Amino acid sequence: MNTSKYKLFLLDWDGCLAMTLENWMQSYLEVYSKYGICVTRNNIVKHSWGNLQEGPKFFGFTNYDDVWKEIVNLVTEKNSKVEMYEGSVDFLKRLKASDYKVAIVTSSEKKIVLPAIEYNNLNGYIDLILTEEDVDNPKPHKDMAVLAMRKLQIGEGETIIMGDTSKDIICGQNAGIDTVLILHKENEEFYDFSKMRESNPTYVVKNFSEIEV
Repeated sequence: MNTSKYKLFLLDWDGCLAMTLENWMQSYLEVYSKYGICVTRNNIVKHSWGNLQEGPKFFGFTNYDDVWKEIVNLVTEKNSKVEMYEGSVDFLKRLKASDYKVAIVTSSEKKIVLPAIEYNNLNGYIDLILTEEDVDNPKPHKDMAVLAMRKLQIGEGETIIMGDTSKDIICGQNAGIDTVLILHKENEEFYDFSKMRESNPTYVVKNFSEIEV
């Protein structure tokens, strides 16, 4: 995959750059166990993944808001020192060295993402960070991509979005930009890769080394 036609990379955070998915899983398991609800990892993937806030409701919690806050607080703590996927930091450095603009476009809250970016010393490689707090409509709606392009003053033909789920791909398609689906081997437990491919991304890669910068 060659990136020479682009000037702006929009990058998802969870499951794309940062290895946060296991932290979400562990947070669910810990909170459910605290309340005496026995669930398997597969149960959580089946009933919560991609629709995270509905998970506690499915498993019968009546104090839904309190439970969700506990899960988010645990994730915030765990993600403050999250590891990055192999090659992700080098990829950001290569983008910066080649004068690309980089925007993080994520469904996570800023309080979860910003400490992790600081911990991994990534601020110098990122031009803009957008979360759901910055838009009216989250991914897969186009709002986040459109806002990033507007703020960084780069058009659709020179922008590409990269993520690990169909929501990222559909967001890009809705915004009229090219898309990259990254299928990290570490994510196989959490997603059906064949289903993700059905979103028809412009490119599919298995790791950051496949992207020529």
